[in-house]
Amino acid sequence: MSYHPLFDSAAVLALTAATVGFTLPASWLRIALLPVVGSLTWHCLLNCPVHIERSAWASAVGGFTISSFLHYLDVAVLNGWSFDIRGPSRDLVKGKPRHRHRVA
Repeated sequence: MSYHPLFDSAAVLALTAATVGFTLPASWLRIALLPVVGSLTWHCLLNCPVHIERSAWASAVGGFTISSFLHYLDVAVLNGWSFDIRGPSRDLVKGKPRHRHRVA
């Protein structure tokens, strides 16, 4: 099955936003979607040179997709971010304040 890698890139971005935005930090769905996001990233990297003729654009799309995958890995799986507490859930467990002080 061959389709344009921009669909893969958009799917990785949409899955990242939906998962972090609508699931709890300890949800099993975050880890379960990791292979899906990884396979979409892999498909994009394999098909970028085939579907996009200019190598600079192909590498830009592939680079954006892999950075979105790494962002998903960091935010959703490793740090367990939550929009309710506006940051990683591990900071709440450690007792760190949720807001940062501004330096004037």
